[in-house]
Amino acid sequence: MTDREKILQRIKHLMNHSKSAKEFGSLVEAESFMTKAIDLMNQYNFSLYDVESAKDRTEEDEFKNWGYGEDIPYSDKHLGDAWKFQLMQTITSYNYTSFSFRRHAKTLRVYGRMENVEMSVWLYHFASTGLYNLAIDHYNVERKAGRVDARTGAYAYKRDFLLGAIKGLTEKFYEERQKNANTLAVVKVNSAALSKFFYKQNPTARPAAGPGSKPIKVGHGYNQGFDAGKNFNFNKPLASGGSSKTVKKLN
Repeated sequence: MTDREKILQRIKHLMNHSKSAKEFGSLVEAESFMTKAIDLMNQYNFSLYDVESAKDRTEEDEFKNWGYGEDIPYSDKHLGDAWKFQLMQTITSYNYTSFSFRRHAKTLRVYGRMENVEMSVWLYHFASTGLYNLAIDHYNVERKAGRVDARTGAYAYKRDFLLGAIKGLTEKFYEERQKNANTLAVVKVNSAALSKFFYKQNPTARPAAGPGSKPIKVGHGYNQGFDAGKNFNFNKPLASGGSSKTVKKLN
């Protein structure tokens, strides 16, 4: 693809974003995309005819920078699989990625733009370790205070804590996204492309309930976990090169 073709495709891409944003009701976002498109047209002296008659990108070009991560085991023999599955649902939902799972192998795989996949995988590992450690710390406090029986209450408390923590983390992500309503248009555009890419890689995939779909009765550890998840802080990840082995690029 020549430089001219790349610029024309960039302009078409911005115009499509503008159209999607307008349909979604985000007029500010739509105007922003269109302004960038017009600026490029003026800069390179392109007419609307040049843009409309430009050959569309091939699907290979469209997903050139997309990929998927290595399979991640999500089995937890001590506390059940539900909390790790739900954690991945939350991470991918709010970080422009999607995921698949293999029930028998108990593995997860993240899909999306390469930078988003890498970030989602990092967030998942960081959060799963951090929240699990918080569950242990809180359990020890409750056990020493005599509010949890060491023999019969350990499993239930830690499981409840983690499920609550993921719910709190979900609300944290939701509130952060709502602070900037204009991102909703970007979410819609990305979701459409993500769905197309996912089914391109998994043509026989069908919606299926994961291990976190069944309701679980929870106890007092849930509320403590919710507060911990709502206030959970992520440290800044290392440079992307440090975890590039977890991502497969599809050309």
